[in-house]
Amino acid sequence: MARFIVLVCFWLASEAFAAPLFQSSTEDSTAGWRMISAKLAKHLIEQSSASDDVTEAMSTRQRKDDYRIFFKARQIPLAIKGKSHLFVRPATSPHFGIFYGAHIFSYWIVDSNENIIFTSRSDRFSVLSASHNGMRDIEVSQCRTSECFVTRFVFDGASYVEQRCFTEEVQSRRRTAGCS
Repeated sequence: MARFIVLVCFWLASEAFAAPLFQSSTEDSTAGWRMISAKLAKHLIEQSSASDDVTEAMSTRQRKDDYRIFFKARQIPLAIKGKSHLFVRPATSPHFGIFYGAHIFSYWIVDSNENIIFTSRSDRFSVLSASHNGMRDIEVSQCRTSECFVTRFVFDGASYVEQRCFTEEVQSRRRTAGCS
């Protein structure tokens, strides 16, 4: 029994400190990232609460129907086998503040059929090595000056659902259960 407890503690510690397979934060550059399709860009704008702001931003452009300028994408290692997924976020150049908050950014995970399978706004997004039901776990971090609230999501077979939340001290990276 003692050996089992030691193994569980080791697994929990290694999971908490394992480097993410992919990570994106508010200030990260999207230089070198790929464009998304015009169809997907239009869909993201239509489902966004920023559509009025987008119309205003587009008024100075020659092509007023090409929303791809707002977004960049990178393929991410989300599925354990086969499927490919894109992480889509606002382009950093040109920078349009309509998809950013004080220190957060909007983002979407899109499958190969351009279906949105997860969307959020936060300071940091991470893909972890741990997985559930064929898809890797993800973490979403909302940060303040000295701490971040990190929510872990797992795939339940149909969608990503919240599994647990931690409070992480920025300096030490020490995590405690629960989010205040």
